[in-house]
Amino acid sequence: MLSPTPSVSTTTRCLDTPRGTPYEVPLESFIKSVLPPLPSGLVVDEVIRKLEKAGKKSSSQKPITRKGRWRGFPVDPEATRVPEETCLRNLESVFRSILKAAATKTGRRPSLRFQNNPACVTWSLDRTWDTFPDAFWSRESGCSWYDLAVSGEYKKKETNGEEHDNAMKVTMSMLNCMRRDPCRRFTFAFTVENTRMKLWFCDRAQLLCSTPFNFILDREYLVHFCLSIAYAEPDQLGWDPTVVLANDRRRYDITVLSDKGEARVYRTLELISCSGAQVLLGRGTRVWKVVQVENGEERGNPMVLKDVWANPRRKREGTILDELRKADYSPYSRQDFECAYLSRVLDGDVFNGPASTNLDNTHMFGLEEESASDREKRSSSADSWHSTSVLAPFPSISSEPSLVIIFSAFAQAVTALHLMHIAGWVHRDVSSGNILLAEDGAARLVDLEYTHKVNDADDEFRVGTPKYMAIEVHVQRYLFSRPDPFSPSRTLNTPPPATPERSLSPAVELPTPPGSKDSYEVPKTPIFRYNALHDMESLWWVAVHVIFNREVDSSADGGHNTASDEQRFHAENMFGNREDRFYTLVTQTGFSEKIMSLHPSVRHVAYVLENMRESLVRWHHKAEADLDSLDHTGCAEGLYDIFVQGFTAIAQHDASQYIRLQHFTAATDDSGHKDASRAASILSQEGEVRSRHGETKPIQNETNSLKRKSSSDDIASITTAKKAR
Repeated sequence: MLSPTPSVSTTTRCLDTPRGTPYEVPLESFIKSVLPPLPSGLVVDEVIRKLEKAGKKSSSQKPITRKGRWRGFPVDPEATRVPEETCLRNLESVFRSILKAAATKTGRRPSLRFQNNPACVTWSLDRTWDTFPDAFWSRESGCSWYDLAVSGEYKKKETNGEEHDNAMKVTMSMLNCMRRDPCRRFTFAFTVENTRMKLWFCDRAQLLCSTPFNFILDREYLVHFCLSIAYAEPDQLGWDPTVVLANDRRRYDITVLSDKGEARVYRTLELISCSGAQVLLGRGTRVWKVVQVENGEERGNPMVLKDVWANPRRKREGTILDELRKADYSPYSRQDFECAYLSRVLDGDVFNGPASTNLDNTHMFGLEEESASDREKRSSSADSWHSTSVLAPFPSISSEPSLVIIFSAFAQAVTALHLMHIAGWVHRDVSSGNILLAEDGAARLVDLEYTHKVNDADDEFRVGTPKYMAIEVHVQRYLFSRPDPFSPSRTLNTPPPATPERSLSPAVELPTPPGSKDSYEVPKTPIFRYNALHDMESLWWVAVHVIFNREVDSSADGGHNTASDEQRFHAENMFGNREDRFYTLVTQTGFSEKIMSLHPSVRHVAYVLENMRESLVRWHHKAEADLDSLDHTGCAEGLYDIFVQGFTAIAQHDASQYIRLQHFTAATDDSGHKDASRAASILSQEGEVRSRHGETKPIQNETNSLKRKSSSDDIASITTAKKAR
């Protein structure tokens, strides 16, 4: 029987981390609603009594001492001089004693074993993405991230700083479990500071932690946690029964159940994109190249399978494709549409097992002692369904090194967006991972989960991939509604506004006091809505990301591949600093002043992108001259041709210069040592957007500007990775 109140205060503390803020729930509710149930026949009180009686002949070997404490912990760890590693070994002995006492009751071996990490790294700032947690429960069959079921982080002292660092470490370990293993639906963890233990849970929609308890004195909670985890079934520990390892080459067999109840198995051949799986809370999107399997044999042509945790309030991607196809296109445009989008093969939900009728959804637990307002706040993000779409095949441009192929694909993506806008829809998530390539170089625009019909109501505004998000979408207001202070009509002698920020802010001034003859009503600012220009801006950011977040591969010529420190600095700021991002897009010199940091062979690409940026800003100002009559899908007319011509010019220029791009390599300091922190900062994680304001500058003729090339990758912003470390 669990005691009514733990021996530790349940005051909520702030545990904000770059990977999410945990929602703290009562320990009793966590045990009853979140942990796997105890095996049949196991009673916590009986196991504790057996532990108290064990080793009677030799009291020095009793798991529980006469003072009611676990052996190995005669006093609190904080009061001893033993290192943390010794405390962890003592905790391992405690878990071993619990499982030994429960063995006669269950009649079977535990499915997990508890281990300490002999090479544990104490502080989160010293960790890399290969660092294992301080301790962990793992499957008996192995000891890798694919076998790790529960992460554990330990601190000998109990301070706010130690607690926060444990939160940093444990969320990093939980993310590693979720992002590395496609079979993971959710994961558990625990943290310890001195005697305080917290239990953790995370799926793709929510991050929970329990209120703390004293693991030395509140034995019943520790015993319950140990038995619940050690004897749980794989699906109760977060492994997806519909995704199984096909062979030792990390290929998976994925079972998809259609809405008609038809089960099909697809075997993965290649991972196309996994950027959505690089964050702890999100859609967890993975895109695979797959082939159908029948009776164990691979059959048919390769296809694309997208596995995602989707919002049930959104339409399925296949449904959106069907609606787009029904739009009133001209015969020529309809032919273009079939070339720009994939054909749907199958849409289906993921069930908890091949023979199950229970949909696999994120857990909206019914937690006790939770107020209605807290439950409503938690439910806003905890509702998510696991679904799968099977489409036609192709890799994404994220892994493509050739500038010719990449920018040809961008030109085709413009056509795809134009067709979508004609139909009255906006994409809202244009990214490098959402542009796929066929073997003949044809591009397809995919990932329509956020695609929205402009006339339909929608309560989700700031959606999409943050590093490619339009600056207006990020701040949720119109920024170009005043006359363009840097338009060509201004002479060189006309001074710019006092502050760029004010020039782009909505025209709202304080009203004159009532009764004054000059009094007037402040005009109401229209509600911000996503429009076609935001899609075009996202595509521009994708192109910029291509040339600034990669380096030219000069190894074939015996040259050095490492990008300049200045290029890395600009890449970090443009995709990780709000003020610089704003400044880059809107000011006259914000982008052009960064061009010289690039390798000479790709600067011509940046010059063309500068021309396109100028046009984009002009179109923003023109569209927002009258916000009441803004055409949300037609406001980019004329800009499509400019973008197609620019991307095509880059591709044609580079056809004669076979320039290839690659990921950033680690920078080298004066002593010849590689900067590991810089290399670690290029991890695949989606980061936060930042931005800033300024002015625009016309450049030379596009043909004369062409001087170089570059490529892209769907890697995360450097700032977020630094925060993660």
